This record gives sequence, C-alpha cells and structure tokens, in this order.
Amino acid sequence: MQSFTLSITCYKKDLYCLSLRKEGKRYRFYNGEPIGEPDKPNLLPLKHRYKGFQELLIKYQIALRSGWNPVLDKKDSLATPKILGPEYLFKVYEDRLKENLSHHVYKDMKSYITRMVPLVQKEITEETFQLMPDTHPHWNNTTYNNFIRYASLIEKGLTKYGYTGSWSKT
Repeated sequence: MQSFTLSITCYKKDLYCLSLRKEGKRYRFYNGEPIGEPDKPNLLPLKHRYKGFQELLIKYQIALRSGWNPVLDKKDSLATPKILGPEYLFKVYEDRLKENLSHHVYKDMKSYITRMVPLVQKEITEETFQLMPDTHPHWNNTTYNNFIRYASLIEKGLTKYGYTGSWSKT
C-alpha cells in the first residue's frame, strides 16, 4: 500500500487548496475536477470554504484509496490528439453546460462558437481566435471585450483537449 499525506492548505488570503504528498512529490488541487467531482470550494462564501474543502478532502481520500493516481492523469492528457477541429468548440460548450452559469452566458458563448466554426481551417489555433475580430470590424469596444472574455473561457476549456494557445491573454 502506498502512503500519502493529504491536507488543506491556505495558499492566499481566504483561498485554500488540497496538498497531496505522495512518493516524495507534492501536488496541489484547487477543485474536484481531477477526480471527476464538480466541487469548487473556493467559489463558496468565506464562512463555508473550509468546510467545502473538508468535504473535498474526504472525496480525494476515497479516490486515492480506490486507486486514483495524479501521475496517471498527466499521461492521459498527453495522449489527447494534437489536431483540434471545430467539433472541439462544441465539446467545450457541452462541458460548460455542466456548470451552473446563467442562461445569458450559455447563449453568448454558443453565439461566439457558432461564428468561430466557419473560421477554423484544419485546426483551432490562435489565428482562429484572431480571425474573429478581423472579420467583424464593426464591433465596438464592448463587443470586442466581451469576445475576449468568452475567448478566454473557450481557450481554457480547450486546454483540456490539448490546446496550448493563449490568444486572449495577449
């Protein structure tokens, strides 16, 4: 049986993470995504955060005792295909639907995604994101800033599938 140490750590003022020490390595987890849980305790009100992390700690302990290993997840993510076609934009949208966001966020995100799909040549790259404002010169500053916000969400979702670009950060 492999030994591990799992604890709740405060890494910034009022923000926590789980610290796992296993086989001489430290791993930090800020939510339940690595073990397939939707928990995001840092989004809870201050007085409920620590309790949320206590519950998440128990879920991680169960996962570790069931054979989950943080090292295996990295190998799985490397096996994802490098060429991301337009269908991955809709996968990101489907992933976001599982989150508890407002109707307007979903509507706007789907609108931007459906406008981006024709702009994807063979794969999704930073140029794909740049083509969006280039093909819409009539956008005002607010519309452009909204697109940057949604592009950031889309890029963050695409990283799960192997995307490495950062257009929205430039």
